[in-house]
Amino acid sequence: MTRTELRPAIVLGTAQLTRPYGVLRSEGSHDEGRRLLRRAVSLGVSALDTAPGYGEAEELIAAEATSTPVFTRLAAGVDPKESLRQSLGRLGRSEVELLYFHDPEALVDPDLVERATTLVSDGTAALGAAIYDPELLRMAADDPRIAAVQVPANLLDRRFTPDLLQRAADSGTAVHTRSVLLQGVLLRQPSGLPPSLGHLAEFVAAFDRAAAELGRPKLELAIGWVRSQPNVNSIVLGASSVSEFDALWQAATVPPLDQECLDVLTDLPCPPADAVDPRRW
Repeated sequence: MTRTELRPAIVLGTAQLTRPYGVLRSEGSHDEGRRLLRRAVSLGVSALDTAPGYGEAEELIAAEATSTPVFTRLAAGVDPKESLRQSLGRLGRSEVELLYFHDPEALVDPDLVERATTLVSDGTAALGAAIYDPELLRMAADDPRIAAVQVPANLLDRRFTPDLLQRAADSGTAVHTRSVLLQGVLLRQPSGLPPSLGHLAEFVAAFDRAAAELGRPKLELAIGWVRSQPNVNSIVLGASSVSEFDALWQAATVPPLDQECLDVLTDLPCPPADAVDPRRW
């Protein structure tokens, strides 16, 4: 299966290649990170999603000398031109395909957006914004300078509703989804969650019961639900080892979930938005 046959496309997230990541502290190593990059590219991921703050991920991408498209981010508090210059140096590239604002509030700073806009065709093919707030999606969709957004989407976090995704599609704004597994929380047993996530135990337990009822692996169900959402261009899947990514790839490339599965998953209870925002954990 090639990348052009995957709908939505699969993007490799590199946040945990070389550093601890997320509330469950998943972490890879340099050697395994390079093997993982090679494996993901060989399978046909559509892009590599990275950032200056992702440890040495940009350097590892450069070491693999892959031609796979790269999405990176503007470092917060750094002049956009300088941030891009540094990233291109670490990546060993003359251009990246998508440059996100890492700070979601950047969209409300007209001067910053205008300075970043000058980088289009001068080191980046397009601008995007990694956001948490649905209102910022509306703002991005209304701004022709923003070509793409990256938003959290998973069974417990449904802030970005189908009508919002439709609004993005109508404006020509690509939607890339992250946090598909809620940093791995959806795959944990409720009793295995750290105390800081105890407020999510009842919702994870409900997902466990649904998976048992449907007789399907939780990984396939969690990824399959996001795959089923309309107007999603890609899903970002992060891993710290080749075996982890192989499992993710397999789950993301099985036939789509049938309507019975989708109905059961859609009926699952969801916690308040604040409870599934990792910035608050």
